[in-house]
Amino acid sequence: MTDDHSVSADQAARLQEAIDTIAQVFDHPSSLSVRYTTADGIKRTTFELNATDESFEVTYDGGDETAEPQLSRLD
Repeated sequence: MTDDHSVSADQAARLQEAIDTIAQVFDHPSSLSVRYTTADGIKRTTFELNATDESFEVTYDGGDETAEPQLSRLD
């Protein structure tokens, strides 16, 4: 069974703005993959720049109010 997950125009616009921001950070790659996971309050978002085989990860501790997201390059 498939779920019809409709997105409002406002949500689509906010999503596109976020994607544009991500693409800008990585100098507008021709192809970009995003993977998001969360475990034990730690949020991980991996960005793979397919054309250059580079990967980056943003980690964030959602349980720590003073924590800031950290961006690191994966080898």
